Amino acid sequence: MLSLAALLSAGCTALREEAPGPGGGTSSPLVTKAVNTTKDADPHSVLVKLSSAAGLEAVAGIPGVKSLSPIFPSPPGNGDLEERFGLNLWHEAVLEEGVALEELASSVAGLPCVARIEFNTAARRPEELSDPVPVYDVPATRAGEDEFKIFNDPQFSNQWHYINVGDKNISENAYAGGDISVKDVWKNITCGDSSIIVAVVDEGVKYTHPDLAAAMWTNSGEIPDNGIDDDGNGYVDDVHGYNFVSDGAVSWTAKDDTGHGTHTAGTIAAVNNNGIGVVGVAGGSGKGDGVRIMSCIIFGDEDDRDGVIHQLKQSGVSVRKPEEGTEPHVYYVGKFGKA
Repeated sequence: MLSLAALLSAGCTALREEAPGPGGGTSSPLVTKAVNTTKDADPHSVLVKLSSAAGLEAVAGIPGVKSLSPIFPSPPGNGDLEERFGLNLWHEAVLEEGVALEELASSVAGLPCVARIEFNTAARRPEELSDPVPVYDVPATRAGEDEFKIFNDPQFSNQWHYINVGDKNISENAYAGGDISVKDVWKNITCGDSSIIVAVVDEGVKYTHPDLAAAMWTNSGEIPDNGIDDDGNGYVDDVHGYNFVSDGAVSWTAKDDTGHGTHTAGTIAAVNNNGIGVVGVAGGSGKGDGVRIMSCIIFGDEDDRDGVIHQLKQSGVSVRKPEEGTEPHVYYVGKFGKA
């Protein structure tokens, strides 16, 4: 019993994991622990989530690991916050020259103290991807103007993706119900919740837009545009979010800003029942009860998605893995390449 305890306490290098596979066999730990593939990944680094901080030494001891560094460096006094959300468990492993990425990732994934492996990919706009997401010409149909008059926003009747009555006068291909089925949610459950912060991790959000200004998250501890980190959280002028490309305040006037961040924010939280513009999915009922938008800019010469996750946690935003919704999600972490 004592020898077994000593073996376990020596770290997680002594015992290798084998994951159950189809038919009762075993499958590679990399298959079960990796959240993405090596496609478009940095060949010189891999992101690792430990089961506990005690596993750091074991990972550093894997042949081919040149260095390990925390993905979420903690500002003074915020260590407890990092531990609370498990951010202290994420590290970037840099490979020795000539080491094969997938081979090293397999070795690291085999350690019981490693919970997740993520290949280090950069955020890219769809048109920059090697296999871009196809865009199809989909005929827009119009919501019935008498179908559901819950909001007074003038463009609501053109938002067929909310309520589609299959108006053949708009398109022969229109069909009723070709929408996101949000009507009954608005009517019977909720139109939004002002205690919820939604981070738009994209280009900048135009926070002065008349249909978005009242929907923006605001950091009351920060004085706008004074070049000072007033609240001491490590981010200067983070009033409505942060520009992780230029390390400063949110903007939407960069020459390569297409307006996509503002468009996305409008779909999420354009203020409802205010007599102007469009309707947001969670834009409230006109009583200040819509969700709040935090703008996190990641598109530019260098992306910094690790900083995004860090600020979101500091600001009380729930960062979750879309397909599971069970743990902090670091799918957008990385500093590789141009974004």
